[in-house]
Amino acid sequence: MPFIEDSIPVNLRALDPNMSPRDLTLIVAATNSMGIGRSGTLPWTGLRNEMAYFARVTKRANAGVR
Repeated sequence: MPFIEDSIPVNLRALDPNMSPRDLTLIVAATNSMGIGRSGTLPWTGLRNEMAYFARVTKRANAGVR
């Protein structure tokens, strides 16, 4: 399954000039038809590397955020 990285730039300062910038990381998992599961199961097997990446990314905090 290919890894797809897509970004949508949003200028939040245009909405509120006093808003401070923040980083946001999103992880999305879906099949090619945008599905995630069926009958209580996931469509992928052997996700050890992906689960390790997910754990590493979601457990970290930027300096000053903790």
